[in-house]
Amino acid sequence: MVETNDQARPLRLLIAERRGWMARTLLSVLDATHWTSSHVRTGAEVVDQLRRAIPDVVMIHDDLGDYSALDLCVRLRSEGRIGLTTPIVVVSTDPTRTRRIAAYRAGAWEYVVLPLDPEVLLIRLETFARAHRAVEQLSESALLDPETGLYNTAGMARRSEEVASDARRRHDALSCVALVPKPAANGSTSRATRDAMVPEFGRLIRRSARISDVMGRGDGSVVIIAPATPLGGAERLVQRLQGAIWSDAPSSVTLAGAVGMKAGFCSAMDFSRSTLTIPEMLGRAIQILETVDSGRTGEIHGESVPLTSPN
Repeated sequence: MVETNDQARPLRLLIAERRGWMARTLLSVLDATHWTSSHVRTGAEVVDQLRRAIPDVVMIHDDLGDYSALDLCVRLRSEGRIGLTTPIVVVSTDPTRTRRIAAYRAGAWEYVVLPLDPEVLLIRLETFARAHRAVEQLSESALLDPETGLYNTAGMARRSEEVASDARRRHDALSCVALVPKPAANGSTSRATRDAMVPEFGRLIRRSARISDVMGRGDGSVVIIAPATPLGGAERLVQRLQGAIWSDAPSSVTLAGAVGMKAGFCSAMDFSRSTLTIPEMLGRAIQILETVDSGRTGEIHGESVPLTSPN
């Protein structure tokens, strides 16, 4: 899920420098209450770090052995998660105008020539970082459903691409789950009534689900992309959510007639070999949920996605 306390979260700085002199200088003057920082020594380590988390500023010294600073800048700009909005600062010993222009053309926000003035540089870095944080917050808010705080359709599409890339690289299992409130015994829930339950139901799911799960508002349901979760794990996920949400009677009037949830899920043991994409798996989970909701025995049903043969 999206972090809800972005203003309090320290700004994140990633420094790429082989020798480490610049990194030591900056780390000695960084305010730990405002910043967290990481130092890597190669361009490959930069790429690996950015697959795990996006910093607010990336600083690249031109002493890296495996990449030139400008080539690495171009590479990072081509990464979808970095795009144009993550500030990249190139640090160099070359003061020529030609080199500076080349850095800006490669996508750098700033070109700093050594020796540097740490105080001036930190002021610039904080300005860049806060600009990035503001854009990040605007982007995230556009991807959220305002009633539930879950991802909307656009948000789920973006996050599914990120999760898919990571799951393929790790050969992880992955499950997609669709959930709706379950009416009281012998009760029935019209589509309009179920839709009215979704906002409160979604808020309860958001508070009870795992941090690693990607949660979204579907058409009359709540959907979850669950990384590193095989078939049995998806069923246990639903059971755990049901126990967490209905351990006490919900106080919400809209959920007063609900006693649990119904779920459909679709799982792949190795997503890198899955014959379905995440959107297709979400679609299958919703189809299975609708079958459950129409009277099929039981409350939780799922299927395993066929896999391609290993290479």
